[in-house]
Parts: sequence; C-alpha cells; structure tokens
Amino acid sequence: MLVAASMSSTSGNPGSRRVKAGGPPSGRTGGWTTSPRMLPGTKAAPAGLRKRGPFHRTLRIRAIERSPTGGVAMQHDRDFRSASGLDALFAEAASAATDLARAEMALLRREVTANMQRFTNGILAAIAALLCGFLALALASLAVVEWLTPALESRALASLVTAAMVIAIAIPCILFARARLSSEMLDPRRTRQSLAGFGSQLRRSLRR
Repeated sequence: MLVAASMSSTSGNPGSRRVKAGGPPSGRTGGWTTSPRMLPGTKAAPAGLRKRGPFHRTLRIRAIERSPTGGVAMQHDRDFRSASGLDALFAEAASAATDLARAEMALLRREVTANMQRFTNGILAAIAALLCGFLALALASLAVVEWLTPALESRALASLVTAAMVIAIAIPCILFARARLSSEMLDPRRTRQSLAGFGSQLRRSLRR
C-alpha cells in the first residue's frame, strides 16, 4: 500500500516527475535557465551576448578573451599567424594595395591635368584664331573699300559692297563651324555627312 500510495502521488504531481528526471520542480528554477534550448544545470548567457550585431559580437569576443580557454585559443591563433608569416603577408598585401591606389590616383590626376591643359590650350588657340581672323577681315575690308572707292565714286557704296562680301563669306564659315561642332569629330561618317550638308547649304545660299 505504501508503494501504491507513492506511485499515485508521483503520477498526480508533475513536479515530482521532473525531480525524478533530474530537473528542478516547475516554478523552482534554482538558478537554472528556463530556456528550452539550454540543458538543465547550465547558466544562461548574458542578455547582451544573445543579441546579434557588431557591438554584441565585440562583447562576445571580449568575453571569450576574458575566459581562460578562449584567451589561450586566441593567443595560440596569434602565435600561429606570426609563426606562419600570415601577419607579414597581410601587412605586405595591405601596403601593396595602398601603393597601387596611390599610383592609380596619381595617374588619374596627371590625366585630368593633361586634359585640362589641352582644353585650355584649345580655347586659347581658338580665341587667338578668332582675333587674327577678325583682324585680317578688317584689313581686307579696308583694302577692298579703298580699291572700290575710285570705281564706284563713293566710299559709302564701297563700304556697303564690302560688307555684303564679308557677310557672304562669313555665312558659309559659320554654317561649316556649326555642322562641324554638332557632329562627332572622331567619326568620319558623321564628318562626311556634315561636309555634305555644308556643301548643300552653300549651294543653296549661292543660288539665292
């Protein structure tokens, strides 16, 4: 009867089954973890270490370094890397990458400087060519006016004729420059098309 009473009391109390299985009664953890993933008798990890992220990973690494086994393992890892030359190899690779990046930046800086210098030289050459062209055109206009004045017996009429000649010469030049700038100068097909368009515009202007 005592055996039956003990069995009946055990079957009616689930906490006694947990005591018999080796765990604490329900509601009495006794300092153990209540997480189902932890084994009975183990302590739960600190709350900061159960989270994920770089900061909590740093906390975990520091906790491992503080522990005796983790610190020894990390020291063995450092010794292995220094003995095998991995630290020197990593340092050499980082130095080579830094030198390569500096060389690429210097090359890019030289290319940009050269392009800017060529662009500036082109602008200065274009301005000088325009000034020389205007000066030559003015001198030619004066010469034509002086040449036409005795024939037309009027300096004003000679000036009008000279202005008409200058306009007739300037319009095709402006059209050619516009067609040349609107097309890619490196593409011969487009340059040929622009020249053909310039020829047709010149023929139409001459017919008028």
